[in-house]
Amino acid sequence: MKSLLLFALIGLTLSLSEKRQTVVDCAISLLGTPYEKIDCSGLTRRCYGKVGITLSTIAHNQFTKGVSVTRAELKPGDIVGFNNHDGKTQPGHVGIFIGGNKYIHSPGRGKVITYGNLDTNKNFIAGRKYLD
Repeated sequence: MKSLLLFALIGLTLSLSEKRQTVVDCAISLLGTPYEKIDCSGLTRRCYGKVGITLSTIAHNQFTKGVSVTRAELKPGDIVGFNNHDGKTQPGHVGIFIGGNKYIHSPGRGKVITYGNLDTNKNFIAGRKYLD
């Protein structure tokens, strides 16, 4: 129910596959969870685990499998990767894309799982698709 409200709020009219919907619903259900309980890669790992996909516990390792997608190709449920200012081309931070240029992520120590916006986060470097 939360996800249907969210999709209405951000203007999505997409029909998601059941697995993609499950990943997005999982991420939404974890909003407000402290980083100390679930870090960024733990969020993606937990939500993909709900659909039978085991991901690494390390953010950049989550980009060694799956299919690379551009920002324009992102679909709800895809993983988004960000550079964390260390000059590396591998993502040091990840989140779950939910559509409408929005994603859910665990931003760091002392913070909680929250929404992010690709339009305002200039550190996006890659997307990864594990689901059809």
